[in-house]
Amino acid sequence: MKQSDVFTAIKFAVDNAKKGERTVTIQLEIIRHYKHLIGVDGKEFAEQVGLKPSLRTLFTDSMKLAGRLHAVNFNVEKI
Repeated sequence: MKQSDVFTAIKFAVDNAKKGERTVTIQLEIIRHYKHLIGVDGKEFAEQVGLKPSLRTLFTDSMKLAGRLHAVNFNVEKI
């Protein structure tokens, strides 16, 4: 999957999340697409997905969590 497709998929999921579930949706999408987001910084992620720049920290923290989950072979297909 191309990185632009990943950003499009994440943006679609976030845009269609129920009110009050956007933050969790962002986190789950980062975990789901972790391998494709390695090397992306928070600023680029926020810009590509159309999020406020203040959500860069959420991206950074979610990437750390995703890295740990992937290290223990967490099945992201069940998300």
